Amino acid sequence: MGNRMSRSIVRPLARTCLFVLPLVAAVAAAQQRTLPSEGVADRPARSVALTNARVVPEPGRVIENATVLLRDGRIESVGSGLRIPAGFEIRDLGGATVFAGFVEPITTLGLPADHQRGGIKGGQAGQAPPHDQQASQPGTPHWNRSAQPERSAARVLDYKPADAKPLRELGFAAAHVAPQAGILAGQGALISLIDTGPRRDAVLAPEVSQVFGFDFQFGSDYPGSLMGSIALIRQSLFDARWYGGAQSSTSRRATTDARLQHSQSLQALAPVLGGQQRVFMLMDDELDAGRFHAIAAEFKLDGVLVGSGHEYRLLPQLKTWNRPLVLPLNFPEAPAVEQPGVALQTALADLQHWEQAPANAARVAEAGLPFALSTRGLKEPAKQFWPALRRAVAAGLPEDAALRALTVTPAELLKSGDRLGRVAPGQLANLVIADAGLFREDKAKLYEVWVEGERFELAAIAPRLPGDALSLRWHADGRSETWSLSGSGDSRELSLGESRLKLKQVDGRWVALPESSPAGWPARTARVDFVIGEAGAVEGFAETVDGRRYGFSGTSSAASTAPDKDANPAEPPRAIPAHSGYPAGEYARTALPPQAEELLIRGATVWSNTEQGVLEDADVRVRRGRIVELGQGLSAGRAEVVEAQGRHLTAGIVDAHSHTAIARNVNEPSHAVTTEVRVGDVLDPTDINLYRQLAGGVTSANLLHGSANPMGGQNAVIKLRWGADAAGLVFEGAPTGVKFALGENVKQSNWGESMTVRYPQTRMGVEQIMRDHFLAARAYDASLKRGEPVRRDLRLEALAEILRGERLVHIHSYRQDEILMFVRLSQEFGFKVASFQHVLEGYKVAREMAEIGAGASTFADWWGFKMEVIDGIPHNGALMTRAGVVSSFNSDSDEMARRLNMEAAKALRHGGLSDEEAWKLVTLNPAIQLGIADRVGAIKPGLDADLVLWSAHPLSNYARAETTWIDGRRYFDRSEDAQLQAQILAERERLLALAAAERRKSQSMTAEAKAEDEKPARIDPALLRLVQSDVRWLAHFGALRGLYHDGTDLNSCGINDHVH
Repeated sequence: MGNRMSRSIVRPLARTCLFVLPLVAAVAAAQQRTLPSEGVADRPARSVALTNARVVPEPGRVIENATVLLRDGRIESVGSGLRIPAGFEIRDLGGATVFAGFVEPITTLGLPADHQRGGIKGGQAGQAPPHDQQASQPGTPHWNRSAQPERSAARVLDYKPADAKPLRELGFAAAHVAPQAGILAGQGALISLIDTGPRRDAVLAPEVSQVFGFDFQFGSDYPGSLMGSIALIRQSLFDARWYGGAQSSTSRRATTDARLQHSQSLQALAPVLGGQQRVFMLMDDELDAGRFHAIAAEFKLDGVLVGSGHEYRLLPQLKTWNRPLVLPLNFPEAPAVEQPGVALQTALADLQHWEQAPANAARVAEAGLPFALSTRGLKEPAKQFWPALRRAVAAGLPEDAALRALTVTPAELLKSGDRLGRVAPGQLANLVIADAGLFREDKAKLYEVWVEGERFELAAIAPRLPGDALSLRWHADGRSETWSLSGSGDSRELSLGESRLKLKQVDGRWVALPESSPAGWPARTARVDFVIGEAGAVEGFAETVDGRRYGFSGTSSAASTAPDKDANPAEPPRAIPAHSGYPAGEYARTALPPQAEELLIRGATVWSNTEQGVLEDADVRVRRGRIVELGQGLSAGRAEVVEAQGRHLTAGIVDAHSHTAIARNVNEPSHAVTTEVRVGDVLDPTDINLYRQLAGGVTSANLLHGSANPMGGQNAVIKLRWGADAAGLVFEGAPTGVKFALGENVKQSNWGESMTVRYPQTRMGVEQIMRDHFLAARAYDASLKRGEPVRRDLRLEALAEILRGERLVHIHSYRQDEILMFVRLSQEFGFKVASFQHVLEGYKVAREMAEIGAGASTFADWWGFKMEVIDGIPHNGALMTRAGVVSSFNSDSDEMARRLNMEAAKALRHGGLSDEEAWKLVTLNPAIQLGIADRVGAIKPGLDADLVLWSAHPLSNYARAETTWIDGRRYFDRSEDAQLQAQILAERERLLALAAAERRKSQSMTAEAKAEDEKPARIDPALLRLVQSDVRWLAHFGALRGLYHDGTDLNSCGINDHVH
């Protein structure tokens, strides 16, 4: 009996011995190495059979009671009822679930500091940065230090297994390691999170991606703005396309063509342009998705959007673009709303994001978009990853979708779906062994992670829990008996007659050590060992002190793989309401305002800005967003009627000089000439000032680059369509322009030592650099017209468009000598000056300005706020108007834009303009300057229905805009505004109550927590020194603030003009 019983089972000791074979073997067998052999090679093959498993080969499929065969670091076979070949080590998983090993879609693991975000440092303050920023670097790099696409993560990888351990213990077996410093950051590598062997063994694919980002620094280095970063990407891609064509061209005339300069950076971008290399695009906020999509669409790039966690806000656009995403799990903590200051100051958008963030992945999944999940952004992934992932599942993310986002999708994004992401033959033996409820249950355990056949144990596999009784049969004599069990959890007690044995879990099995043999058992039994398998099947043995084993088998009365239920089960998670409205926060719109088929505004005093003048008791008919009729006593028909008796109807105000809704710096402050940058690339539709300015009657605005450069960036004319996305703000068909500047802002010689490093430093130099670049642009255009294979230069291209009359010039100016200089320059080169901006000495040279047809956009009554405007007078606008210059008043201020009607009224006192002339200063005249007077600026048939209904005479200090229409849509209405304010208050109160409950629930409302919350924010010392050294830079840093700011106008008379 003893011999037969001992042969009927597999000794656990034997299994253990098999398992401790050198772990290097599995990885080594999977590697094709170039290292020469030395001595006698150690080549032990390793084959493992994982049995009694619940296998999830891929999301949506489950194989019960399955076996997984692993050989030499790969999966050989998966299925139920598989025959296990001879020589395989057998490992019983006791019903645990096998998932594919996770793939981290982007990380900087193992990369040096200069490859991490912020790792590329600019030049030192007070020292002129070399124009060729990388001239001193070896090789043939890009001229710009923020553009290093030739960088390869694989070449600098300092992979340390200890560094990979935290990721591996979360279930990750492979990772995409990618540089994230700069703009064109470099190439990512796919690595295996192995624990042994040389570093080169970790690299699965060396150059699987390129990484683009907006990691710029404010300062003297280019780029110093978001718009400059986008321009650098576009120019580099155009250069790479030209470089590739020039290299392959067989028609180059060697005798006349310049020799092609070699560039390892441009060469590295060829796979991107050819579609062989995917681009991972690092988003800092939700609007970066549109910016990167525009780049990808322009150059036909295969792009992946690495998200910010706010994707739920832009789902309609993301669905249209249909680009894969990488989503973070860095959910914000509940704000410390028990502190009154925090409760008052926390923005509604932030409160909403705290509630909505856990549902972000669920919303993206619901939209049908492919996405991967990442640990990116988690401060402590080991503590935060699984709780955050389970919160996402509780918020509606299906478990299959979560699994796909950690396995199949990241593998496919990295073009490695043939070896990663599934439990299937041919795949690397990357596995996660865990409880079935891993994605939803806080108590679920992750037991093992396998990386290329190498096993990492995190916890002993929990055996199946026995029920109340075991019905067993001894193999040797066929005798049957029933054991009763009691207890719970990992500790149970076995009862057999008078005998009581305590059971413990050991290495996935139930074990008891009896003090004496129960009646009927083999004599001198020292150990009982059994495991419960699928459907409650029991297999085990009793072992005597002399090592003999007696096997038994049977069934459990109530087998289960689930842990005991809590006595007090947790409450089901609170459903997160669907997010609606854009922008987030206050005054969100769920959709654009409806556009009436026909609208009749009846009985108003109508300021037509035409030869009809001001009409009393007049009617205006609007059809599908256009004005179709103006008169008295018009029939209503089927039109929606607005009764406007006793009120004034005007064209919407046009602000000719604004910096509202420009993201991350209104200036590209580095180079003297930056005509390649475009304000249109960085529109911010979340800027609350758009809504506030609608309340002041503004319907269109000219968003200008700042005045830090003699030749600055391209402007964007917008309509204030609050609730639209960035593209929806654009004034379709408006002529494009470029912002130039004269004076102190561009020469900067009096701004302290740190600002005396850039050419030009004199007013004479400003004229010379403009002349030089116009000459270069003329030559560039001539080469294009001759059909020469010229490299596309975005900087010169914009200037050539000015020379061809296709682009306007708006120029910041003050002194009459500089104004005259630029008048003569425009006459010499024959280009159109749309407007001199500010132009406080324009009254001295108004005749000359009128001769070239230039407009003038000035302030109503700003003067004397710095030396170069010492001759400014409040009569300037009226005097220029009388001299025949089309003149306007602008805001140059988020706050002043809300009361431009009152600025216009000042012309009545300072200069004696008529009411209608004064009103045209903020409506028709700026429209003429911007080339959009055929669309807006007046009330007459054929124009857009951009209208404002005022409560009183629009030039009165008591007048309020009651309703503002754009394209016939009601974007602001004072009665609706009151309702929205009540809704905002109710929403804040609801979210504050939820946050307070969450704080109490998490027990974070403690003295210690409060002390932590009340710590002042740390200010970067370098930033503090710069701010303290020159208050004028405050406005620049204000321009770098993120989305959903409070709209505070950071400019004042003292610093406003230094920037704008």
